[in-house]
Parts: sequence; structure tokens; C-alpha cells
Amino acid sequence: WVYDPEGIDVDALREIKEVNRARLTEYKKYRPNSEYHEGRGVWSVKVDIALPCATQNELHLEDAKQLAQAMVEIGRDAHRQTVAFLTDMNQPLGLAIGNALEVKEAIETLKGHGPKDLEELVLQLASQMVVLAKKAPDVETAYEQLKEKLHRGEAFNKFKEFVQAQGGDVAQIENPDLLPKADSIIPVKASQSGYVHQIDALSIGLAAMKLGAGRATKDDMIDMAVGVVLDKKVGDSVGEGDVLAYIHANRVDNEEAIAYIQKAYCICKDPVCPPTLIYDVIA
Repeated sequence: WVYDPEGIDVDALREIKEVNRARLTEYKKYRPNSEYHEGRGVWSVKVDIALPCATQNELHLEDAKQLAQAMVEIGRDAHRQTVAFLTDMNQPLGLAIGNALEVKEAIETLKGHGPKDLEELVLQLASQMVVLAKKAPDVETAYEQLKEKLHRGEAFNKFKEFVQAQGGDVAQIENPDLLPKADSIIPVKASQSGYVHQIDALSIGLAAMKLGAGRATKDDMIDMAVGVVLDKKVGDSVGEGDVLAYIHANRVDNEEAIAYIQKAYCICKDPVCPPTLIYDVIA
């Protein structure tokens, strides 16, 4: 493959491959600053890369760091200060999976009562943004300022302003019980005792899709009320028969969704530490 720091010259490529029927190594004759690499991976290439979601393509930490560094350098080359976070994907972030359920969770988080992992990640991301905007001298100062504003209710009030400015129903924000609700809330229970070792985010997402929270095809209708709310996270102790999660359902047959959730939970006998939330910050 070829890396050209000035951008690939498509006309030169066409001449090499379509007119001259030559090898890609000839590209360097047209662009002396370019580099030709053979038999080497592409993770260190300074280009914009589109990947499927992390639940479909596993990315090891070192590869993720290289990719993040490339993204940051792209931002820098475009004269934009850029920061990349490497975050954990070994379980869903927060507790709620589903449209209205996630909105409700976001509202609770903006009030300072959300899941701790969700609140922490949002504060860390926002702290970097505040520093990039030159509204605080460093990340630590920004973090404390944001945390104070969050727990004083300023973040929630600002969110209401956003909703009102866009013609949304502020009443649903002030009273989340007005959001769409499912007809049934069904517990999914553990079949063994131990400690939650891992929660496969893809399986939880598929469970939510089977309930109607997402589309399998573009013609599927989305049910805003349904989804999954986790009751146990990685590191939690579990007894046989304890609730792992609750499904919010409007359908009668939910066995497939339940099976996906039971499959998602990996329970082992030995205690497990909660996972690292942020592995690295690349700036």
C-alpha cells in the first residue's frame, strides 16, 4: 500500500494501473515524498479510517492507540486541537439500553443521579472540551467546575433550554414518567452464583433489537418504550436467582431477548475487579 502525506494523486494511480499496467511501486516516481509499504499492517497510516462498530471488529489496545494517534494527527493537520479517548467496551456504558430508557437515564445523569460510570466518562470528556475551548487552565480544574455545575442542577437546566429551543416537550424532561413506557417489565435471573466477569454489549444490543428498540431491516418500526435495564455490572456479586437485568417489553414472546441477555452475562466463581473505564487519553 501507498502512503502519501500530501494526499493520494488519483490521476497518477489511474495512469500507473490503467494506462501503463505497472506496479504500485511506480507511484513514487510521480510523488517523491510518498511511501510504499509491502507486507506491513495499516494501523499506523495517517488516514481517515472507517470501521464497523467495536462489537463487530475487535481492536486490541495497542492497535487502538495507533489508530487514535492517527486520528489526533489528522485533526492537528486540519488545524484543530483533537483529543481521543480509549474507553472500555467489555460491558454497556450505564444501565439503560433503549430509546426512552436511555433518555430517562440521561436526564437522571444530568441531575447528578445517573450511573457512576456514565457520569465519570461524561465529566472526563467534557473536561477536555472545556480546556480545548480555553475556559479552564487544565483538565483537573475543568473537572471540578463541571462536577459542581452538574450537581447544582445547571447541566439539567441547560438541557431543558436546548429541548425548548428545538420545540421539544419540556414536560417530559421535567417528568420522565411521561416518556413512553412498556406494558411489561420482566426480570432476567442468574442461573448460577458468582461474580460478573463480562457483559457482552453486542448480545445486550441484540436483545434490545429483538424487543423492538432497534431495526433488523430498514423497514422495521422502532418501539421507543422497550429495551433493557441492567441490574448487575462487571465486578458485582450474583446469587443464583438474582436479577441480572430487566426487559421492558410490549410483545408477548420475549424468550429470544431473554436468551440473549443470559448469554451476554459471563459469571465466574472468583471475585473480579470492575474494568478500567478509560484506558488512555491521546492528545
